[in-house]
Amino acid sequence: MRILFILLLFYHITNACTSIIISGRITKDGRPILWKQRDSNYENNSIVHFKGEKFYYIGIANSYDTKDTAIWVGVNSEGFAIMNTASYNLVWDKENRKIELDQEGILMKKVLGKCKNIKEFEQYLISTNGKRGVEANFGVIDAYGGAAYFEVSPDSFVKYDVNDLRIAPEGYLIRTNYSFYGDLNKGYGFIRYKNLQELVFLDKNRGKLDEQAIILNYSRSLYNDIINKDGAYCRNRFLYFNDCIVRYTTVSSTIIKGAISPEKSELTELFVIPGWPLKAVVIPFRVKDVKYLGDFFINNDLKPSFINKKALELKYKSVLFNKGSGKNYLDLNTIVGNGSLQKIIDFDRKTLVDYKNINFSDKKSIERFYTDLKNRIINFYKHL
Repeated sequence: MRILFILLLFYHITNACTSIIISGRITKDGRPILWKQRDSNYENNSIVHFKGEKFYYIGIANSYDTKDTAIWVGVNSEGFAIMNTASYNLVWDKENRKIELDQEGILMKKVLGKCKNIKEFEQYLISTNGKRGVEANFGVIDAYGGAAYFEVSPDSFVKYDVNDLRIAPEGYLIRTNYSFYGDLNKGYGFIRYKNLQELVFLDKNRGKLDEQAIILNYSRSLYNDIINKDGAYCRNRFLYFNDCIVRYTTVSSTIIKGAISPEKSELTELFVIPGWPLKAVVIPFRVKDVKYLGDFFINNDLKPSFINKKALELKYKSVLFNKGSGKNYLDLNTIVGNGSLQKIIDFDRKTLVDYKNINFSDKKSIERFYTDLKNRIINFYKHL
């Protein structure tokens, strides 16, 4: 029993994600944004492109997951996107319901293949009340401008519409590893919630709340709101970073920027960092253009990507030691001291500029961008 408790505690701690949904009513182009910073004990992540029951979808899967290929964040060809953060404080009838839990990835895979919008997802939740094995905050957006969180237990769910001024007066909602409808004396991620809240508040007031802020700043943030300090500027060599947005257990970071209308759902954009964000670079692409990415970026064989493997190799050299609590102490000499974090940010900044300059009406321009990006990435990791 004691061993089981320790294993469950480890699972809870490592499966702790950070997320935000931004309503299109406060973005510059009117498109909603969904972001998931994924923490997991599965370090190898793959970007996959599969056909579901009705629709094609793109998502993040655990590498080598050949059994059921659960999806942990993704978007389908209709522009419906979904993510989750595990919730550890939902209240439901645990004593009388014998339900196999931890099915969040299976649920997301299923709904990506069959739901075209938030309305259909909500109908799916209604039809599965009392039968689904999940305890999570599900974040969703669609090509109709919809944006919402659903706090979901096996028994029931509560919806939070991010477009509703009464629910999200600032135009965004954040979720980590507790639910607002749950027992607020339990849960995880309260400090990470505060960290992100502070970063978002500052950028919204400066008119800079967009995908670039998430990629270049939030996904790699070492800010801790409790001590009001950014760890990147810490004078000590080692930084305890387990309460930061990026942690040892962070395995990927995915932004999905919704389409402006259902007719243009294939223009939904993804910005994926498929590995530890302090050492991994971003891949930007539209749903429509997934065919141009090739097996360097898309890994339907469920093998880890080049970026994922390189980032892991560097991660293991970036902490005090790779066992016990030593994993929670970041060696800033390997992040800030040698300039590698700034190099990664500069690399991604150029990638985003080049991406915006693609002539999307020209197939060769798209192909050239991904060929050049592949070559830049290979060369970059030779010298990082």
